[in-house]
Amino acid sequence: MKIAVPSRAVAAAVSDPARLAAVAATGLIDLPHSPVLDRITALAARLVGGKVTLVSLVEQDRQCFISSGGPGATAEVVETPLTHSYCKYVVESGQPLIVPDAREHPLLRESPAIADYQAISYLGVPLRSPGGHILGTLCAAGDEPQSWSDDDVAAMEDLAVAATAEIAARISAYDAALAADLVQQILDSTLDAFLATGPAGLVVSWNREAERMFGWSEAEAVGQDFSELVIAPEDRAAYSLWLSQTGAQTAAAGRRVAFQALQRGGRRFPVEFSLTVLSRPDGPAAYLFVRDLTAARHSERLRSLEYSVAGVLAAAQSVEQATTAVVAAVGETLQWPYAEYWHLDADGADLERLAVWSRDPQTTARMAEFSAIVRGQGVVGEEWDAGTGRWISDVPGHGGPRAEAARQAGLRTAAAVPVRNGTDVVGVLAVFDRRDTEHDPDLLATLDTVAAYIGQYVHRRHAEELELELSRARREFDRIVSNLSDYLFTARVTAEGEVHRLYDSPNAEVFGGPVPESGDLMFMVGMVHPDDQEHFQTFFGTLLSEQPAQVEARFLGFDGVTRWLWCRAYPRREDGFLHIDGVVSDVTQRHHDHARLRQQAELLDLAPTAVIVRDLDDRITWWNRGAEATYGWSAEAAVGCPTHRLLDTRFPVLRTLVDRSLTDDGEWRGEVSHLCSDGSRITVLSHQAMQYGEDGAPMAILEVNVDVTARKQAERQQADSEQRLRTQFALATVGQATIAMSGVFQEVNPALANMLGRQVGELETMTFDEITHPDERAANQRAAALLFTQDLPMDRSLRMLHAGGGTVDAEVGMSLVRDSDGQPVGFIAVIQDVTARLAAERDRDAVASQLALRATELQDSNIQLAAANAMKMDLMGMLSHEIGTPLNTITGYADLLLEDADGFAGPQRKAVDVIARSARKLELLRAEILTMCILDAGQLSVEPEPVDVAQALADAVAGLDMSMPIDCPPGLTVLVHPSHLQQIVTNFCTNAAKYAGGATAITVERQGDIATVAVHDDGPGIPEELRPQLFDRYTRNPDTSMTIKGTGLGLYIVRGLAEANHGSAGFRPGANGGSTFTLALPTA
Repeated sequence: MKIAVPSRAVAAAVSDPARLAAVAATGLIDLPHSPVLDRITALAARLVGGKVTLVSLVEQDRQCFISSGGPGATAEVVETPLTHSYCKYVVESGQPLIVPDAREHPLLRESPAIADYQAISYLGVPLRSPGGHILGTLCAAGDEPQSWSDDDVAAMEDLAVAATAEIAARISAYDAALAADLVQQILDSTLDAFLATGPAGLVVSWNREAERMFGWSEAEAVGQDFSELVIAPEDRAAYSLWLSQTGAQTAAAGRRVAFQALQRGGRRFPVEFSLTVLSRPDGPAAYLFVRDLTAARHSERLRSLEYSVAGVLAAAQSVEQATTAVVAAVGETLQWPYAEYWHLDADGADLERLAVWSRDPQTTARMAEFSAIVRGQGVVGEEWDAGTGRWISDVPGHGGPRAEAARQAGLRTAAAVPVRNGTDVVGVLAVFDRRDTEHDPDLLATLDTVAAYIGQYVHRRHAEELELELSRARREFDRIVSNLSDYLFTARVTAEGEVHRLYDSPNAEVFGGPVPESGDLMFMVGMVHPDDQEHFQTFFGTLLSEQPAQVEARFLGFDGVTRWLWCRAYPRREDGFLHIDGVVSDVTQRHHDHARLRQQAELLDLAPTAVIVRDLDDRITWWNRGAEATYGWSAEAAVGCPTHRLLDTRFPVLRTLVDRSLTDDGEWRGEVSHLCSDGSRITVLSHQAMQYGEDGAPMAILEVNVDVTARKQAERQQADSEQRLRTQFALATVGQATIAMSGVFQEVNPALANMLGRQVGELETMTFDEITHPDERAANQRAAALLFTQDLPMDRSLRMLHAGGGTVDAEVGMSLVRDSDGQPVGFIAVIQDVTARLAAERDRDAVASQLALRATELQDSNIQLAAANAMKMDLMGMLSHEIGTPLNTITGYADLLLEDADGFAGPQRKAVDVIARSARKLELLRAEILTMCILDAGQLSVEPEPVDVAQALADAVAGLDMSMPIDCPPGLTVLVHPSHLQQIVTNFCTNAAKYAGGATAITVERQGDIATVAVHDDGPGIPEELRPQLFDRYTRNPDTSMTIKGTGLGLYIVRGLAEANHGSAGFRPGANGGSTFTLALPTA
C-alpha cells in the first residue's frame, strides 16, 4: 500500500489536541512497561519477523516506544525525534504503512532514520483509542529489505486490536485514579467553626468560619446569647441540658454532640459540637468547635451512593443490568424523584435511554416517553455536547424537547454528568429534583465519580469481550493447527548452543512416525539425505545468526521412506534467549508433480497445436512452438504480454461469462477469433482450463488452441452453398424434385406442386409414375435405364396428370445421383410446364402470318405518305413564295399610304391601318410556316453572332408597338442569330398580349456562361396539365382555342430556334400568378 501524505497534513494530524489528549490519557509513557503489551510485541515478532517489533505512541515532537519485542527489543522506554518517525504517516492516514525498503519509498527515502537507525524495512498498523483517535502504531522494523505478505499485515492488525484493548484498560485505570484523587481533595478541604461563651452563655469569640457558617459577623454575634443565636428553637432545651450536664463533669473535654443549628437566614442545618469547659473565677467558660454536618452527612450519603454503585456494578452481569441498578441507587440515595442514564447508540448518532428510575412513575410518565436524544438539545443533549458536569436550576425554563414534560412532572432542578470511555463521551447520567436546589459541586463530583464507575464498567466489559474474542481466536488457531498436515515447532537455543524444543505440533507424519520425546531439535539433522546435508547445515547456520531461512531437502523417515520436506523458520529474541519458530511441510508430491510437468512441458512444446499458459493477470508465461507457428510470434516476444491484447481475442460471448465459467467450472470451451502477427485473423477452437496451486487457489490458466480457420471457411462455403441451393429450390419458378430409386418423391418444391395442383406433402408420398400420363409410363422405365447406362443428363417431353383431372405438357430434365462409392442413390428432376408455351407457339405462328400480310400493307402506305409529305413541303414553299411577293407589295403600299395619311378621311385611314396590320399578321404566319418547314426538313442552318441583349430587346419591343420595362445588365452580349432572337421575343410578347393581357416586364439574368431572357405577364397562367406538352406542335389551351385565333405552332418554332442557337426555351409559373417564358442562350 502506498500512502502519499503531504508534510502539512502529517503535522496537523500529529498536533491534533484531541489526539494528544488521548495519548496523555493512556499514562503509558511515564509508567512501567505493560506485560500484556510486551507479550503482544513478542508475539508480533514471532509472526511477522523483523529485527524489532514496537508499540509506538506519537506525541507532538517525539515518538515513544513503550513496548518492544524481537531480537532488537529493549527493556527501557526509547524515544526518537519526530523527524525520524515512520509512524507519524500512519497517524495521519489511519491505514497500514507497508515499506519493503525505505530507501526506495517516496515518503521515507530521505528520512534520517535510514542512516541513524538502519530502519530499512517497516510494517506499521494504527493503534486507536476507544474514541477512535490514532495514538500510534504496532510496528515491525528491520535493517534489511523485507517483503511483507498480506498474512503479515492481517496478523499485525489482529494484534493491534489486542494492544488497543490493553491501552483502553490503562486509560480507564488512569481516569479512575483521577476520580479518587478528586474525592480525597474534597474530604481534605473541610473546615470547622470555632466559638466561645462566657458563664452567662453569651458569645465572646467568633471566627471567620463561624461567620460563614451562621451568617453573623463577629461584631454582631459577640454579646448575644449563643443558644438563641445559633440553636434551633426545638433543640434549645436539649442543648441547655447537655451543656449543664457536661459542665458539671470534670472530664468534659472532647465530648461531641449533634444539634440542629439556625442560620441567619432561617435555614436549619445539622452541626456537631465538640465542647471543652474551663473553670474561671467568674464561672465556667465553654469553648466549642462547631462542624457543619450538612456536608458530612451529604458526603456520607454520597459515599453511601458510591458504595452502592460499586456494589451493584460488581454484581451486574451486563451493561443494561448495571446501568439500571446504578440509576435506582442514585435516585434512592439522593432522594431525588427522577434519574436516568443515556448511552450512545450503535451508530454513535444519538443517545438512547438505557435505564430510568422514578419515585412516582405516573407523574413522570411524560419524561419517560422520550427514547432518543439528539446532540445539543435539552439537558441531556447539551451535556453530551459540552462534556462537563452541569447544574440546571430551572429545567422547564431551560427549554429543550422535554421542558413541558418536566413542568408537568414538577421537576425544577437537574444535575447531569458525562460518562466517558477514555476521552470520549459515551453516555450521560442525569438526576432531577422538584425542589429549587442550590448548585452542589459535591453532588456533581459524586455523580461524576459514579459516571466514571459506569464508564470503567462499560470499558471493562468491552475489554473482557475482547479478551474472550482473543481466547476464542487462540482456541481456533490451536484447532486449525491440529488439522494441518505440517509439523510446527518452537525451539530455544541455549547459551551452550543446544536447541531444545519448547513446542511441537502433534502432526509428525512428515517424518514417517512420532518424533523423539527428548527435547532436542537436532534429531532432524540425522534424518537429512547425505546429498542435502550441506544445504541443511547452511539453513541451521542462518537461523543461529538470527536470520529467517528455509530449505528443501530429502529426509529418510522413521518408516524408511525418503520424502522431500520444506523447512522454514524464523528466529526471535525473547527473555534474552534466541527462539526459533518453524514449519516443516511434506512437498514430495510437488517435486514429483514438477518432474511430470517438465516432461509434459517437453511434450507440449512438440505438439503442433498452440499451447499457452497465462497467469491470473492474463500475461503469457509459456508459449510453445505450436503457438509460434500458429500466430507468428516467437516465445521471446510473446512471454510477458497480455494474451488478449496481443491476440486481440474476440469471444463468441461476453468476456465476463468466460471468466465466470473458468472460476465456477474450472474450464471453458469455444471458438474464438485471434489476430496473427501478419495482421490476418484466424478462428481457433480454444479449450481453456484453470490451474490450481497446492492450497487449492487458482494460479494460472492453460489454453490449448487449434486453428480451424480453413475448416470454418469450408463449412461456411458449404453452408452458403446449401442455403443458396435450398433458396433456389424453394423459390424456383420451375418444378424441381429429388426422387428415390423406388420412384417415390423425396423432396418437391412449391413450383412443381402448384404445377400439378397438389400440396408439397401430398406429392412427397407419391411416385413419379403416379403423376405421369398412363400412355407414357413405359417411357419412364426406358429413361431410367438410359440414365443408368449412359450416366448423362436426359431431357424429354412428358404429359403429366393434374389434380383437377387435366394434363400438363412438361419438359423434364433428369440426372442420376451416385454416392461417394459410385452407387446410384436417386434422381434429380427439373420439370417445366410448357403447356402455355406450346399454346403460345401455335398462336404465334398464326399471328406471324397475319403480321407478314399487315407489314406489306404498311410498307405501301409509308411510300404513299412519303410522297404526300414531299408534295406538302413543295406546296408550303410555293405558297410561301407566291404569297410573299404580293404580300410585300401590299405591305409596301400600305406603308406609303400611312406616310401620307394626313390627307385621308377617318374611315379611309382606318381601312389603311387594317390593311397594314393584316399584312403584318399574314407575314408573321408566312414566316412561321416557312420556319416550321425548314425545321421539319432539318435544313435550318444557324451561324450565331454576338448580339447586345439590351439593344436587341429594345428594338424588338419598339417594333411591336408595346411599352414595358426591360431589366438587363449593361454590356451583356449573347451568341444568337439576331433575327431568331427578335422572332422568339416577339412570339413571347404577342402570346402575352393575346392570352394574358400583355407582357408586364422583360428581365435578363446571367449565371455563369448562360444568360436567361424572361418575359413576364400577370395573366391566368398555363393549366398544369398542359405544361408538359406546351412546346409541342399544335398545342393550344382548349379553354381559349374557340375565342382566340392561333395555330399552335409559335412555341414549337420558338423551341426549334432556341435549340438551333445552342440554347433552350422554357416556362415557369409566376411567383404571384401569371406566367414567365424564358430563353437561355450562351454568352459571348
